[in-house]
Amino acid sequence: MTTGNSNKTLREMPLTWRRHLGVWAVSLSAALTGVTASANVEDQAKRIHDRLTGAYPSEAILQQMVTLIEDDGNGIRAAELAIDNNENHSFYNVTLKNWAAPWTNREGDVFADLNDYIATAIGFVRDERDFRGLLYQDVLYVGNAAGLPPYSSSNNSHYVALEEGLELNGDPGYSLKDDLEARTQSQLVPALANGGASGVITSRAGAKAFLIAGTNRAAFRFTMVNHLCLDMEAVHDVTRVPDRIRQDVSRSPGGDSRIFLNNCMGCHTGMDPMAQAMAYHGYAYEPENDPTGENGQVEYTPGTVQEKYFNNDTTFPYGFRTPDNKWANYWRAGKNVVLGWDSALPGSGTGISTMFQELAHSEAYAQCHVKRVFRTVCLRNPQDATDRTEVSSLVSDFKNNGFNLKRTFARAADYCMGE
Repeated sequence: MTTGNSNKTLREMPLTWRRHLGVWAVSLSAALTGVTASANVEDQAKRIHDRLTGAYPSEAILQQMVTLIEDDGNGIRAAELAIDNNENHSFYNVTLKNWAAPWTNREGDVFADLNDYIATAIGFVRDERDFRGLLYQDVLYVGNAAGLPPYSSSNNSHYVALEEGLELNGDPGYSLKDDLEARTQSQLVPALANGGASGVITSRAGAKAFLIAGTNRAAFRFTMVNHLCLDMEAVHDVTRVPDRIRQDVSRSPGGDSRIFLNNCMGCHTGMDPMAQAMAYHGYAYEPENDPTGENGQVEYTPGTVQEKYFNNDTTFPYGFRTPDNKWANYWRAGKNVVLGWDSALPGSGTGISTMFQELAHSEAYAQCHVKRVFRTVCLRNPQDATDRTEVSSLVSDFKNNGFNLKRTFARAADYCMGE
Protein backbone atom coordinates (compact mmCIF):
# COMPACT_ATOMS: atom_id res chain seq x y z
CA MET A 1 0.00 0.00 0.00
CA THR A 2 1.32 3.44 -0.85
CA THR A 3 0.64 6.90 0.55
CA GLY A 4 0.15 9.39 -2.28
CA ASN A 5 3.31 10.68 -3.93
CA SER A 6 5.60 9.56 -1.11
CA ASN A 7 5.37 5.91 -2.28
CA LYS A 8 6.21 4.65 1.18
CA THR A 9 4.76 1.47 2.63
CA LEU A 10 3.24 1.26 6.09
CA ARG A 11 6.29 -0.61 7.32
CA GLU A 12 8.65 2.08 6.05
CA MET A 13 6.92 4.88 7.91
CA PRO A 14 5.30 3.33 11.01
CA LEU A 15 5.59 6.34 13.28
CA THR A 16 4.13 8.71 10.69
CA TRP A 17 1.16 6.40 10.30
CA ARG A 18 0.78 6.05 14.07
CA ARG A 19 0.71 9.83 14.35
CA HIS A 20 -2.03 10.11 11.74
CA LEU A 21 -3.99 7.21 13.17
CA GLY A 22 -3.82 8.93 16.55
CA VAL A 23 -5.30 12.11 15.11
CA TRP A 24 -8.02 10.13 13.30
CA ALA A 25 -8.83 8.26 16.52
CA VAL A 26 -9.32 11.56 18.33
CA SER A 27 -11.60 12.73 15.52
CA LEU A 28 -13.67 9.53 15.71
CA SER A 29 -13.91 9.77 19.48
CA ALA A 30 -15.16 13.34 19.23
CA ALA A 31 -17.73 12.34 16.63
CA LEU A 32 -19.04 9.50 18.80
CA THR A 33 -19.16 11.37 22.10
CA GLY A 34 -20.19 14.80 20.82
CA VAL A 35 -18.03 17.89 21.24
CA THR A 36 -20.67 19.80 23.19
CA ALA A 37 -21.22 17.14 25.85
CA SER A 38 -20.79 18.13 29.49
CA ALA A 39 -17.17 17.85 30.62
CA ASN A 40 -15.41 18.42 33.90
CA VAL A 41 -12.29 20.55 34.06
CA GLU A 42 -9.93 17.61 33.69
CA ASP A 43 -11.80 16.47 30.57
CA GLN A 44 -11.59 20.00 29.18
CA ALA A 45 -7.84 20.09 29.75
CA LYS A 46 -7.40 16.69 28.08
CA ARG A 47 -9.53 17.77 25.14
CA ILE A 48 -7.49 20.96 24.64
CA HIS A 49 -4.20 19.03 24.69
CA ASP A 50 -5.68 16.29 22.54
CA ARG A 51 -6.92 18.61 19.82
CA LEU A 52 -3.67 20.57 19.65
CA THR A 53 -1.19 17.69 19.81
CA GLY A 54 -3.05 14.46 19.03
CA ALA A 55 -1.94 13.06 22.41
CA TYR A 56 -2.97 13.20 26.05
CA PRO A 57 -0.79 15.27 28.44
CA SER A 58 1.39 13.90 31.20
CA GLU A 59 -0.06 14.07 34.71
CA ALA A 60 2.13 17.08 35.54
CA ILE A 61 1.06 19.05 32.47
CA LEU A 62 -2.56 18.00 32.98
CA GLN A 63 -2.59 19.37 36.53
CA GLN A 64 -1.07 22.66 35.40
CA MET A 65 -3.73 22.96 32.71
CA VAL A 66 -6.52 22.09 35.16
CA THR A 67 -5.28 24.80 37.52
CA LEU A 68 -5.27 27.38 34.74
CA ILE A 69 -8.81 26.48 33.71
CA GLU A 70 -10.29 25.95 37.19
CA ASP A 71 -8.63 28.63 39.27
CA ASP A 72 -7.88 31.27 36.66
CA GLY A 73 -10.71 30.54 34.22
CA ASN A 74 -8.09 30.70 31.49
CA GLY A 75 -8.50 28.03 28.84
CA ILE A 76 -6.37 30.08 26.45
CA ARG A 77 -3.39 29.92 28.80
CA ALA A 78 -3.96 26.18 29.19
CA ALA A 79 -3.92 25.86 25.39
CA GLU A 80 -0.69 27.85 25.17
CA LEU A 81 0.83 25.47 27.70
CA ALA A 82 -0.21 22.50 25.55
CA ILE A 83 1.24 24.14 22.43
CA ASP A 84 4.64 24.76 23.97
CA ASN A 85 4.67 21.66 26.19
CA ASN A 86 8.37 20.85 26.63
CA GLU A 87 7.53 17.21 27.35
CA ASN A 88 5.72 16.76 24.03
CA HIS A 89 6.47 18.75 20.88
CA SER A 90 3.68 17.14 18.88
CA PHE A 91 1.94 20.43 18.13
CA TYR A 92 4.94 21.36 15.97
CA ASN A 93 6.16 17.91 14.95
CA VAL A 94 2.77 16.49 14.01
CA THR A 95 -0.17 18.91 14.04
CA LEU A 96 1.47 21.80 12.20
CA LYS A 97 3.38 19.48 9.88
CA ASN A 98 0.15 17.75 8.81
CA TRP A 99 -1.66 21.09 8.59
CA ALA A 100 0.85 22.66 6.17
CA ALA A 101 1.90 19.60 4.13
CA PRO A 102 -1.06 19.65 1.68
CA TRP A 103 -0.10 23.17 0.57
CA THR A 104 3.18 21.90 -0.84
CA ASN A 105 1.93 19.62 -3.60
CA ARG A 106 -0.75 19.63 -6.27
CA GLU A 107 -2.49 16.57 -4.88
CA GLY A 108 -2.97 18.05 -1.41
CA ASP A 109 -1.09 15.06 0.03
CA VAL A 110 -0.81 15.24 3.83
CA PHE A 111 1.93 12.59 3.76
CA ALA A 112 4.43 14.81 1.94
CA ASP A 113 7.95 14.73 3.35
CA LEU A 114 9.02 17.64 5.50
CA ASN A 115 10.45 20.38 3.27
CA ASP A 116 11.38 24.05 3.33
CA TYR A 117 7.80 25.19 2.64
CA ILE A 118 6.39 23.21 5.59
CA ALA A 119 9.25 24.17 7.90
CA THR A 120 8.78 27.86 7.10
CA ALA A 121 5.04 27.69 7.81
CA ILE A 122 5.79 26.01 11.16
CA GLY A 123 8.42 28.63 11.97
CA PHE A 124 6.01 31.47 11.29
CA VAL A 125 3.50 30.01 13.73
CA ARG A 126 6.08 29.17 16.39
CA ASP A 127 7.69 32.61 16.32
CA GLU A 128 4.31 34.38 16.23
CA ARG A 129 5.30 36.25 13.07
CA ASP A 130 2.86 38.18 10.93
CA PHE A 131 1.52 35.18 9.04
CA ARG A 132 0.86 37.23 5.93
CA GLY A 133 4.62 37.40 5.36
CA LEU A 134 4.66 33.65 4.68
CA LEU A 135 3.93 34.42 1.02
CA TYR A 136 6.30 37.30 0.37
CA GLN A 137 9.07 37.88 2.93
CA ASP A 138 12.72 37.07 2.16
CA VAL A 139 12.86 34.28 4.75
CA LEU A 140 13.20 30.52 4.96
CA TYR A 141 13.35 28.25 8.01
CA VAL A 142 16.05 25.59 8.20
CA GLY A 143 17.15 23.08 10.81
CA ASN A 144 19.95 24.18 13.12
CA ALA A 145 20.61 20.92 14.96
CA ALA A 146 24.00 19.21 14.89
CA GLY A 147 24.38 16.34 12.47
CA LEU A 148 22.04 17.60 9.76
CA PRO A 149 23.29 17.91 6.18
CA PRO A 150 23.41 21.55 5.06
CA TYR A 151 20.44 23.15 3.33
CA SER A 152 20.57 22.56 -0.40
CA SER A 153 18.67 24.36 -3.14
CA SER A 154 18.86 21.23 -5.33
CA ASN A 155 17.63 18.45 -3.02
CA ASN A 156 15.53 17.87 0.11
CA SER A 157 18.09 15.87 2.11
CA HIS A 158 18.33 18.47 4.88
CA TYR A 159 14.63 18.20 5.76
CA VAL A 160 14.42 14.43 5.24
CA ALA A 161 17.19 14.02 7.83
CA LEU A 162 15.44 16.44 10.17
CA GLU A 163 12.16 14.54 9.87
CA GLU A 164 13.84 11.17 10.37
CA GLY A 165 15.42 12.56 13.52
CA LEU A 166 12.01 13.41 14.92
CA GLU A 167 11.31 9.68 15.13
CA LEU A 168 14.21 9.07 17.52
CA ASN A 169 12.15 10.45 20.42
CA GLY A 170 14.91 12.24 22.23
CA ASP A 171 17.94 10.18 21.24
CA PRO A 172 19.19 12.66 19.98
CA GLY A 173 15.68 13.65 18.95
CA TYR A 174 15.21 16.66 16.71
CA SER A 175 12.27 18.95 17.33
CA LEU A 176 10.50 21.40 15.04
CA LYS A 177 9.89 23.50 18.15
CA ASP A 178 13.56 23.82 19.09
CA ASP A 179 15.56 23.02 15.96
CA LEU A 180 14.34 25.49 13.35
CA GLU A 181 15.75 28.93 12.69
CA ALA A 182 14.86 31.73 10.29
CA ARG A 183 17.39 32.54 7.60
CA THR A 184 17.43 35.06 4.78
CA GLN A 185 16.21 33.12 1.76
CA SER A 186 18.18 35.11 -0.82
CA GLN A 187 21.39 34.33 1.08
CA LEU A 188 20.63 30.62 1.27
CA VAL A 189 19.74 30.63 -2.43
CA PRO A 190 21.98 33.18 -4.18
CA ALA A 191 20.02 32.68 -7.41
CA LEU A 192 17.18 34.62 -5.73
CA ALA A 193 19.28 37.69 -4.93
CA ASN A 194 18.12 41.08 -6.19
CA GLY A 195 14.42 40.68 -5.56
CA GLY A 196 13.78 37.05 -6.44
CA ALA A 197 12.69 35.74 -3.03
CA SER A 198 9.04 35.51 -2.01
CA GLY A 199 8.53 33.37 1.08
CA VAL A 200 7.21 29.85 0.54
CA ILE A 201 6.34 30.65 -3.08
CA THR A 202 10.05 30.54 -3.98
CA SER A 203 10.95 27.84 -1.48
CA ARG A 204 12.41 24.80 -3.19
CA ALA A 205 9.29 22.75 -2.47
CA GLY A 206 6.99 25.52 -3.68
CA ALA A 207 8.95 25.96 -6.90
CA LYS A 208 9.17 22.20 -7.52
CA ALA A 209 5.41 21.82 -7.17
CA PHE A 210 4.08 24.94 -8.83
CA LEU A 211 6.78 26.76 -10.86
CA ILE A 212 7.91 23.65 -12.71
CA ALA A 213 7.23 23.67 -16.49
CA GLY A 214 3.73 24.93 -17.36
CA THR A 215 3.02 28.65 -17.57
CA ASN A 216 3.31 29.70 -13.88
CA ARG A 217 -0.45 29.98 -13.66
CA ALA A 218 -0.37 26.95 -11.37
CA ALA A 219 1.59 28.90 -8.75
CA PHE A 220 -1.10 31.55 -8.75
CA ARG A 221 -4.05 29.14 -8.75
CA PHE A 222 -2.71 26.90 -5.97
CA THR A 223 -1.87 29.93 -3.83
CA MET A 224 -5.49 31.00 -4.19
CA VAL A 225 -6.65 27.50 -3.21
CA ASN A 226 -4.22 26.98 -0.35
CA HIS A 227 -4.14 30.46 1.16
CA LEU A 228 -7.37 32.19 0.20
CA CYS A 229 -9.53 29.02 0.16
CA LEU A 230 -10.81 29.95 -3.30
CA ASP A 231 -10.44 28.10 -6.56
CA MET A 232 -10.71 29.94 -9.84
CA GLU A 233 -14.40 29.22 -10.34
CA ALA A 234 -15.16 31.26 -7.22
CA VAL A 235 -13.47 34.39 -8.62
CA HIS A 236 -14.73 33.99 -12.20
CA ASP A 237 -15.66 37.46 -13.52
CA VAL A 238 -16.29 38.18 -17.21
CA THR A 239 -16.80 41.92 -16.65
CA ARG A 240 -13.10 42.81 -16.43
CA VAL A 241 -11.07 44.05 -19.41
CA PRO A 242 -9.26 41.09 -21.11
CA ASP A 243 -6.33 43.12 -22.45
CA ARG A 244 -3.60 41.09 -20.68
CA ILE A 245 -4.70 37.57 -21.46
CA ARG A 246 -1.75 35.77 -23.02
CA GLN A 247 -1.38 34.43 -26.55
CA ASP A 248 -1.83 30.78 -25.56
CA VAL A 249 -5.53 31.24 -24.76
CA SER A 250 -7.80 30.68 -27.75
CA ARG A 251 -10.42 33.38 -28.27
CA SER A 252 -12.60 30.87 -30.08
CA PRO A 253 -12.19 27.38 -28.56
CA GLY A 254 -13.64 24.80 -30.90
CA GLY A 255 -14.64 27.63 -33.21
CA ASP A 256 -17.07 29.10 -30.67
CA SER A 257 -16.10 32.53 -29.28
CA ARG A 258 -18.89 32.31 -26.70
CA ILE A 259 -16.84 29.74 -24.77
CA PHE A 260 -14.04 32.27 -24.37
CA LEU A 261 -16.35 35.18 -23.54
CA ASN A 262 -18.43 33.28 -21.00
CA ASN A 263 -15.87 30.92 -19.51
CA CYS A 264 -12.15 31.30 -20.26
CA MET A 265 -12.13 35.08 -19.98
CA GLY A 266 -13.64 35.05 -16.50
CA CYS A 267 -10.52 33.49 -14.94
CA HIS A 268 -7.75 34.65 -17.26
CA THR A 269 -8.74 38.34 -17.14
CA GLY A 270 -7.75 38.47 -13.47
CA MET A 271 -5.20 35.69 -13.26
CA ASP A 272 -2.92 36.56 -16.19
CA PRO A 273 -2.14 40.16 -15.13
CA MET A 274 -1.16 38.93 -11.66
CA ALA A 275 0.73 35.82 -12.78
CA GLN A 276 2.89 38.19 -14.85
CA ALA A 277 4.68 38.98 -11.57
CA MET A 278 6.40 35.56 -11.87
CA ALA A 279 7.65 36.13 -15.43
CA TYR A 280 11.29 35.79 -14.32
CA HIS A 281 10.76 32.64 -12.23
CA GLY A 282 10.87 28.94 -13.01
CA TYR A 283 12.18 25.61 -11.82
CA ALA A 284 15.31 24.36 -13.56
CA TYR A 285 15.66 20.59 -13.99
CA GLU A 286 16.52 17.98 -16.64
CA PRO A 287 13.25 16.33 -17.72
CA GLU A 288 14.99 13.55 -19.64
CA ASN A 289 17.13 12.37 -16.72
CA ASP A 290 15.02 13.70 -13.83
CA PRO A 291 11.38 13.76 -15.00
CA THR A 292 9.93 14.73 -11.62
CA GLY A 293 12.58 17.36 -10.87
CA GLU A 294 13.93 15.71 -7.71
CA ASN A 295 17.33 17.37 -8.27
CA GLY A 296 16.10 20.65 -9.71
CA GLN A 297 16.11 24.10 -8.17
CA VAL A 298 14.26 27.40 -8.29
CA GLU A 299 15.35 29.69 -11.12
CA TYR A 300 15.26 33.50 -11.32
CA THR A 301 16.22 35.35 -14.52
CA PRO A 302 15.80 39.09 -13.80
CA GLY A 303 15.21 41.06 -16.97
CA THR A 304 14.56 37.94 -19.05
CA VAL A 305 11.03 36.57 -19.33
CA GLN A 306 10.88 32.79 -19.00
CA GLU A 307 10.20 30.98 -22.27
CA LYS A 308 7.16 29.31 -20.73
CA TYR A 309 5.33 32.64 -21.01
CA PHE A 310 5.47 32.25 -24.78
CA ASN A 311 4.22 28.67 -24.94
CA ASN A 312 1.71 28.19 -27.77
CA ASP A 313 2.01 31.86 -28.71
CA THR A 314 0.55 31.17 -32.15
CA THR A 315 -2.79 30.11 -30.68
CA PHE A 316 -3.86 33.76 -30.70
CA PRO A 317 -0.93 35.90 -31.90
CA TYR A 318 -2.80 39.12 -31.15
CA GLY A 319 -2.99 38.27 -27.46
CA PHE A 320 -0.80 39.79 -24.75
CA ARG A 321 2.93 39.07 -25.08
CA THR A 322 4.58 39.29 -21.67
CA PRO A 323 7.36 41.95 -21.71
CA ASP A 324 8.36 42.03 -18.02
CA ASN A 325 7.21 41.19 -14.49
CA LYS A 326 4.86 44.12 -13.89
CA TRP A 327 1.50 43.04 -12.53
CA ALA A 328 -1.92 44.52 -11.81
CA ASN A 329 -4.93 43.33 -9.82
CA TYR A 330 -8.00 43.73 -12.04
CA TRP A 331 -10.11 42.16 -9.29
CA ARG A 332 -9.99 45.30 -7.16
CA ALA A 333 -13.16 46.20 -9.08
CA GLY A 334 -16.15 44.04 -9.95
CA LYS A 335 -17.49 41.13 -7.92
CA ASN A 336 -14.10 40.26 -6.39
CA VAL A 337 -13.90 43.45 -4.39
CA VAL A 338 -15.47 41.24 -1.67
CA LEU A 339 -12.09 39.54 -1.21
CA GLY A 340 -11.18 42.59 0.85
CA TRP A 341 -8.10 44.06 -0.80
CA ASP A 342 -5.82 46.20 1.38
CA SER A 343 -6.49 49.87 0.61
CA ALA A 344 -2.98 50.74 1.83
CA LEU A 345 -1.49 48.83 -1.12
CA PRO A 346 -1.50 50.21 -4.67
CA GLY A 347 -3.02 47.17 -6.37
CA SER A 348 -0.21 46.94 -8.94
CA GLY A 349 3.56 46.71 -8.93
CA THR A 350 6.69 44.97 -10.13
CA GLY A 351 7.96 41.59 -9.07
CA ILE A 352 6.86 38.44 -7.35
CA SER A 353 6.88 39.49 -3.69
CA THR A 354 4.71 42.58 -4.18
CA MET A 355 2.04 40.55 -5.96
CA PHE A 356 1.91 37.88 -3.28
CA GLN A 357 1.76 40.61 -0.66
CA GLU A 358 -1.40 41.78 -2.45
CA LEU A 359 -2.93 38.32 -1.94
CA ALA A 360 -1.69 37.89 1.62
CA HIS A 361 -3.07 41.24 2.76
CA SER A 362 -6.59 40.44 1.60
CA GLU A 363 -9.46 39.75 3.96
CA ALA A 364 -9.93 36.39 2.22
CA TYR A 365 -6.43 35.31 3.31
CA ALA A 366 -7.16 36.05 6.97
CA GLN A 367 -10.53 34.32 6.88
CA CYS A 368 -9.13 31.27 5.09
CA HIS A 369 -6.42 30.59 7.64
CA VAL A 370 -8.59 31.24 10.67
CA LYS A 371 -11.26 28.85 9.36
CA ARG A 372 -8.57 26.25 8.71
CA VAL A 373 -7.33 26.56 12.29
CA PHE A 374 -10.90 26.22 13.57
CA ARG A 375 -11.40 23.05 11.52
CA THR A 376 -8.03 21.63 12.63
CA VAL A 377 -8.69 22.19 16.33
CA CYS A 378 -12.46 21.75 16.55
CA LEU A 379 -12.56 18.85 14.08
CA ARG A 380 -15.45 20.43 12.17
CA ASN A 381 -16.33 23.36 9.98
CA PRO A 382 -18.34 26.17 11.61
CA GLN A 383 -21.82 24.65 11.75
CA ASP A 384 -24.18 27.09 13.44
CA ALA A 385 -24.61 30.75 14.33
CA THR A 386 -22.52 30.39 17.50
CA ASP A 387 -19.61 28.86 15.57
CA ARG A 388 -19.82 31.51 12.87
CA THR A 389 -19.80 34.27 15.48
CA GLU A 390 -16.73 32.71 17.08
CA VAL A 391 -14.92 32.48 13.75
CA SER A 392 -15.70 36.13 13.06
CA SER A 393 -14.26 36.98 16.49
CA LEU A 394 -11.15 34.89 15.77
CA VAL A 395 -10.62 36.69 12.45
CA SER A 396 -10.85 40.08 14.18
CA ASP A 397 -8.46 38.94 16.91
CA PHE A 398 -6.03 37.58 14.31
CA LYS A 399 -5.99 40.92 12.48
CA ASN A 400 -5.77 43.01 15.65
CA ASN A 401 -2.91 41.02 17.19
CA GLY A 402 -0.25 41.07 14.53
CA PHE A 403 -1.68 38.19 12.45
CA ASN A 404 -0.38 35.79 15.11
CA LEU A 405 -1.73 32.37 14.14
CA LYS A 406 -0.41 30.59 17.24
CA ARG A 407 -2.76 32.77 19.28
CA THR A 408 -5.59 31.70 16.97
CA PHE A 409 -4.84 28.02 17.63
CA ALA A 410 -4.98 28.63 21.39
CA ARG A 411 -8.23 30.61 21.24
CA ALA A 412 -9.89 28.00 19.01
CA ALA A 413 -8.87 25.23 21.42
CA ASP A 414 -10.35 27.21 24.32
CA TYR A 415 -13.64 27.61 22.44
CA CYS A 416 -13.85 23.92 21.56
CA MET A 417 -12.85 22.44 24.93
CA GLY A 418 -16.49 21.68 25.88
CA GLU A 419 -18.57 22.73 28.88
